[in-house]
Amino acid sequence: LELVFGTYVKRVRDANGADFDDLLGLAVALLQRVPEVRERLRGQYAHILVDEFQDTNTPQYELVKLLKGERGHLFVVGD
Repeated sequence: LELVFGTYVKRVRDANGADFDDLLGLAVALLQRVPEVRERLRGQYAHILVDEFQDTNTPQYELVKLLKGERGHLFVVGD
């Protein structure tokens, strides 16, 4: 399993690609590090809906918090 995953990671990097987890991490890092981007996106969304909230992982939750900010409205739906 370690060999297969190592090969996968190398091929993704060699292709200058990213998987879903990478995209989440990159988005969170961008919003944490670049206030101008964070504020611009916050200004575009007054309301955020998260479906299947019980399945949200830590990076997804952090992304939602960064997008919502203190003025935004968050609505979650779960089972």
